[in-house]
Amino acid sequence: MRRVILLLLASCGGVAAPPDATATLSGTVTLREGDCMPPANPSFCLVSTPSRAVYLFPVQYFDESSHVFPTTVGASPVAQTISDAQGHYSMPAPPGRWSVFVEDEGHLYSWSYESNDDAVDTVELVDGGATVFDITINHATE
Repeated sequence: MRRVILLLLASCGGVAAPPDATATLSGTVTLREGDCMPPANPSFCLVSTPSRAVYLFPVQYFDESSHVFPTTVGASPVAQTISDAQGHYSMPAPPGRWSVFVEDEGHLYSWSYESNDDAVDTVELVDGGATVFDITINHATE
């Protein structure tokens, strides 16, 4: 049974624990679509919690000159997992400051950056700690 579970995790891109993973990152992936502009009809604003691949990369930066969020990363992820059907995810990860991305429509997706250094969707993980980082994929009209 254990072999089947490990095989499923490996083949589905499940939790891949790096050897120095002494922290935990978890949260919920939420997808917003449609017309969510007030006073919109609530039936046109669709909110769901999809299953998506979630990645932790070395810190990535927003391109202030072109106002573009990165959709690809030239580095390997330090940790990755897939959220479940309710959007929940959890993964072991190494301590440090990292950028969190989610795969959406064939590209990496991020939404926010820190104005002091343009770092994209960063999270600080501490040794032995558990950190919650919720991700919203926003395709809605606001």
